[in-house]
Amino acid sequence: MKLFYSLSLLLLFLVGVLVYLYPRSKAPETVVPVFPTDQKEIHYTLITAPNGKYTYPIVADYSDREAMDKVNQTLSGIFKNFGCDESDSDIAQALSDGKASWDIKVSVDYAKNNIFSIRERGSYYCGGMYPTNTVSDGLIFDMKSGEQVRFQNLFKNYEMDKDNIINTVYGDMIMTAKDLTINDTERGACADSYTSESLTSIDHSYSFSPSVKTITIKPDFPPAAEGCSKEFEIPIQKLLPFIDANSIVNRI
Repeated sequence: MKLFYSLSLLLLFLVGVLVYLYPRSKAPETVVPVFPTDQKEIHYTLITAPNGKYTYPIVADYSDREAMDKVNQTLSGIFKNFGCDESDSDIAQALSDGKASWDIKVSVDYAKNNIFSIRERGSYYCGGMYPTNTVSDGLIFDMKSGEQVRFQNLFKNYEMDKDNIINTVYGDMIMTAKDLTINDTERGACADSYTSESLTSIDHSYSFSPSVKTITIKPDFPPAAEGCSKEFEIPIQKLLPFIDANSIVNRI
């Protein structure tokens, strides 16, 4: 009996040791997913335009040299003859006399997430009936391809969805165009400009405001209606139903 008791104690001791040494199950850890990224640094610099009157940015260094060269070639083409056409003797004389002006600044708005966004701001007058006082145009490039991304390129199917897109962006303006607080002479022209038919037949400039997740959009009206052009800031969320999965908007 005594031997049996001793063996029982020994058995209990061994079981206790095995339980202690056996790896204990742990509560499952919270795993935070880490998504792969292919973001690349975009380094840029300002260079002087051929006419010596302004500077504009180019990509100075980027790991994809082919995309970088493509962007810089596009920029060189755009800014080669940027400004009033001084080969026209009348415009050259007007500039010399101070009757014409070119005051456009070109700067970088956004240079990350493989997006290079340039903005032109200012005013100019190269002769004609009216000066252009509110230039605000964007040039946005996808650095993955080196291609310029125009407004319609942001969407899955702009042609199919453009009525809904235009109404999402300009809906309030379309409804209230006749009540614009501008002079009587211009009011009728602006009301005619802010219609679905008019807005779906022209191009639109845009830029990103990443800090507040918005897109600033402006209709590119012809010169006769430039005074009617206004900028509209739209939450990106409102346009997501029309955005392609591969759109650069998803990187903002």
